[in-house]
Amino acid sequence: IEVLVEQTRGREGALPLLQLALQQIWEGIRQGRPGAETLTALKGVGGELASKAQAIYTELSPQEKIIARRAFLKMVPYGANTHTTPHRAYVADLVGCTETLAQVQYVLRQFAGPAARVLTLGYAQGQATVEITHEAWLDRWQTLTEWLQGSRDDWQFLTQLEAAAKLWAAEH
Repeated sequence: IEVLVEQTRGREGALPLLQLALQQIWEGIRQGRPGAETLTALKGVGGELASKAQAIYTELSPQEKIIARRAFLKMVPYGANTHTTPHRAYVADLVGCTETLAQVQYVLRQFAGPAARVLTLGYAQGQATVEITHEAWLDRWQTLTEWLQGSRDDWQFLTQLEAAAKLWAAEH
């Protein structure tokens, strides 16, 4: 119980992940495994979704992995203080120059399906959107952590470029 409280205290979006972990712990207890052993196997609260995300990513083709990486980096940009804050992205904005909208939608549906529920698909302002379902698991997915660390300089440059473009547009 102490570990569960520690892993969820003060974390936005942790309640559904706690519920998922408790369901898995209860199932483990019914099968004769101690709760702490099950929680360790899950890699903590949120570990189940991180494992699902990794399993889905592993099954993707090389081209689909590029799409997945771009999508997650668009939804989870690296903040100035190195804290990740997920936000909603427009699906159309995730299409690269060598891909189709249908390819991107296919990849996103893999992560949003009933077996995963890692992403949530929706609509805003008449456009298809995608967002992280629960942010509390993000730091448990090692692949995402590596992507974020590897693209930190790119995000800082992009932020500066966007600010300069806004300034230029305001002056012209």
